[in-house]
Amino acid sequence: PPALLAIRRAIASDPGPMKRIIGAPDFLREFGTLAGETLRTAPRGFPKDHPQIELLKHKHYMVLKYVSDDEVLDPGYPLQCLSVFRAMAALNGYINSLL
Repeated sequence: PPALLAIRRAIASDPGPMKRIIGAPDFLREFGTLAGETLRTAPRGFPKDHPQIELLKHKHYMVLKYVSDDEVLDPGYPLQCLSVFRAMAALNGYINSLL
C-alpha cells in the first residue's frame, strides 16, 4: 500500500511523466495500455473528479505482452524481446524512481 500510494500521489500531482510513457509510440505498439485490475471508484484520499482519476484507479502499474508458441520459436524472438524490454524500460524506471 505505501508504494501504491506514492505512485498515485506522483501521478496526481504531475501526470506528465506517466502520460508521456504510456502514450509513447513504442509503448502503445507493444502493450496498448496498462494492464491489471482497476478500482471501480476513486482510491481513498483522491477526489472522484480528479482529472487523472482513470490512471489513479489502477491497482497495479504493469504491462503484459502475450506471445504465441510460434513467436517464441521464431529465430527473431530474442530481438522481439529486446524491443518489448525497451518499450517497458521507461515505465520501470519511472516507477522505481518513485519508490
